Formats: sequence, structure tokens, C-alpha cells
Amino acid sequence: MSKSLDGSTDDVLNRHSLIELGDIPAVRNRFHALLKRRLRSEIERNPPLFPWESQIHDYSAEEEPELSVSGQVAPAQFWGIQLQPSSVPTLIPDGVLTHVFDYCQTLVQSPLRTGERLVKAVEDLFPGYDQVLHQVAGAVLAAPARSGRLAAEINATDPSGTNLPTQYDTANPLQQMALSLVVAQRFFDALTLTVPLHQPHTQHQWFTAVGTLVLSLDYGRSPRSVLRIRGEFPDQGWLCLQGDGTTVQAERTEPGELTVELPDVVVGDTYRLSLSVGTSAPPLRCVVQVVDDSER
Repeated sequence: MSKSLDGSTDDVLNRHSLIELGDIPAVRNRFHALLKRRLRSEIERNPPLFPWESQIHDYSAEEEPELSVSGQVAPAQFWGIQLQPSSVPTLIPDGVLTHVFDYCQTLVQSPLRTGERLVKAVEDLFPGYDQVLHQVAGAVLAAPARSGRLAAEINATDPSGTNLPTQYDTANPLQQMALSLVVAQRFFDALTLTVPLHQPHTQHQWFTAVGTLVLSLDYGRSPRSVLRIRGEFPDQGWLCLQGDGTTVQAERTEPGELTVELPDVVVGDTYRLSLSVGTSAPPLRCVVQVVDDSER
């Protein structure tokens, strides 16, 4: 009887020891580490999908702003927070938007005709299709896109008559060309700041990565024609306005207002505007036009 009692006591003590063993921090930490390693291994083998995904996507490029070789934030990352055109019913991938925006930045101040600029802004996305791109660009320009007619206009460039998809990646090549050209057209429009004669004061906003930049444009004709641009900068920066042989520039080292004035401005001519905000942002290149809207 005594031996049996001792054996039962030993069993109880052993079980009690096991319970206490699980409460030892070193053992608990080891268990958690093994569990996390097992979960990580399972996730790597079978990555989970978001509810809206049908396949795995790599979002690593969106975690931090893309840096150029010089350490600057890429133009589209800084200036293009509002890049996705709201009037385009198809979701355009960030890579396509960035590519087109960067090329539009390069081309907006060039003397090329509108159609040529559109094609050059997207031609690297469709190598070997220059002739087709010119034809599609002609169709896009011939039927100015409006939000209510955009899908029909893009479909009109495609003989197959396929309905415009909601995802760029599922569009056929002709639709992708048309969508890319329409996006380029939107960017060129956004980078062209106009001052109508009947409303010689206009205002434009850019929602940058460091805050909102507000540009006020004024055109006056007394006693001589003058184009005045005033900027409310959310950070340090500079403004540069160039005309025919004339350059005016202003800069500051802290947030606040900057103003530049260009004399002898000619209605209908194009003037180059460049500006920079902060220390990590590349310059934004635009053009400014004083337009006589009564002739339209």
C-alpha cells in the first residue's frame, strides 16, 4: 500500500512539475518563437490574399517613396498624389501612371505638337506600335474625352467593340493604348496652367507629399502686360518663370509666399514654369498660357 501511495505521489509531482515548466519564461519564449517561425513558413508557402485580390501582388514598392539615384523622391511619388484621373473609369496601375507622368513632365515644355507629345509619352509602353499609336492618338484627340462619353470613345478606337474593362491589365492592347493616351492627355492638361482674358485671376493647387501648394496666376495690362505668379509653399522652395529671353526666379528657405512677374506677355504664347518644394522633391515643370477664350 505504501509503495502504491508513493507512486501516486510521484505521478502528481511529475505532472505538477510539467505545469510549472510551461510557466518558465525561457520555455514560453521558445514556444512562441517556434510558433512564429512555423506561421511565417506557412505564410511564405501560401501567402494570404486580400478580399479584392484574385492573385498575389507585390506591394513592396509602395511601402516607401521611390528614390532616384540622387536620393530624391521620384516625381510621380511627390507631385502625383492625385494622379489617378477621376474621369477615367478604368483603374490604371501605379507603374503606368508614374511612367506616363514622368514623360509628360519631360515633354510638356517641348515645342512638339500635341499628337506627337501624346505618342512620345506612352510609346515606351508599346514598343514597335508607333503607327498604331499615332492612329489611336488621332482618335483620342478627335473626340475630346468627357466623363460620360469616355468609355464609348475609347471603345470606338477598338474594332473589336469590347466593353471597356474596370482593370487596365484585362484590357486588350488597343484599349490599353487608348487609356494610356487619355491619361497622358489629362496630365498635359494638368501641367498647362491657363489664364483666360475674361478671368485674369486663376488659382491652381497641387497636393504634394509635404502639403498643399497653391499657385495664383494674374494677368494685367496696365500700363504693360504682366504675368504674375504667386505661390503659397508648404515648405522651402523656388519658382522660375521663363519667357522669350527673360527669366525671373524667386526662392525661400522656409514655408511661405513666393512671387515672380514676367513683363511683356503675349496672349496665346506659352511660358515655361518650373518650381520645387522641399529638399527631396524634383522640380515640377509646367507651362502657362494667357488665352483669349472669346475666340473659342
